[in-house]
Amino acid sequence: MLGMHSSIQWLIFMWVEALVLQILYKFFPRREWEEESVRGKVVVITGAGSGLGRCVAKGMAQRGAVVVLAVRNLDQGSLTRLELIQETGCSPESICLVELDLSDLSSVRRCVGHLASLFPIIDILINNGGISLNSRRRTYTVEGFEQHMGVNHLSHFLLTKLLLPQLRRADAPRVVTLSSSGLMQSNLTVHDFMCDYSWRGFWFTMPYCNSKMANALFSKELARREGRVKSYALCPGFVKDTQILRGYTGRRFCEAFIKVVGMDLEKGADMVLYCALARETASLSGQLFRFGRKFWSGESLLRDDLAREVWTLSETLVGLTPDAE
Repeated sequence: MLGMHSSIQWLIFMWVEALVLQILYKFFPRREWEEESVRGKVVVITGAGSGLGRCVAKGMAQRGAVVVLAVRNLDQGSLTRLELIQETGCSPESICLVELDLSDLSSVRRCVGHLASLFPIIDILINNGGISLNSRRRTYTVEGFEQHMGVNHLSHFLLTKLLLPQLRRADAPRVVTLSSSGLMQSNLTVHDFMCDYSWRGFWFTMPYCNSKMANALFSKELARREGRVKSYALCPGFVKDTQILRGYTGRRFCEAFIKVVGMDLEKGADMVLYCALARETASLSGQLFRFGRKFWSGESLLRDDLAREVWTLSETLVGLTPDAE
């Protein structure tokens, strides 16, 4: 167990490493890669009404995919859909809109039912939506889950599990889940999964970091259990003009910092597209990426036993019958 002094040193090293890599990637992006064709394929993107999700949706639409915007706010989503049709020149039928409130598991189930009625096959699922709060006041989802764990992890876990029948019918299905370098600060355990006793982490961000660790562990375990469904987790880095900090205390300071060191939305989206489309990642299912490369220091923390424990606990919490291995 690290002492307080060592823990602070580790946190400083972690964020300095992330910042240095961020700046290097900003000015020296990774090489071009060969993509698999997504033309005519169905791509579902959560949190696609704005920010990074919207930019990924645009990239997919430009490549000829049938894009499904899964959004909480249908008014915002409708506006985004119209904008994307105009910006990409694609047909109105190729960009669809479904309602998805990640803070409510009943909304997740309704969304899955809607998708099942529209698309017997789903080729790519991008679990992009999420929140980041640093308030001292704890908030909860409809089911009573700590907000970060409920929105960022459990809703995406349930969504992915319920969409597996459609994903399995695809020729080369992929699931991409957005995590964060913050997972390296996590103290996640299944005995304190909602951070009831240890939520006052560094800068009060421990619940967020734990949810991002859960995202990465879920992605790793999904790859182990589903051979054909390729699964990837990634940290997109500091990206400008997203809505992830909309609930942050001190938001203006954080956004000013990101304006200086952050990447444009297009470059952040590029990293998501790399995991979703690159031919070279087809054989790298279950791995964790950052800045278009493997995130070695983060991946070393993803224990197999914890991944299995998180999967089993998540099944129980969302009300699913545990899988038989």
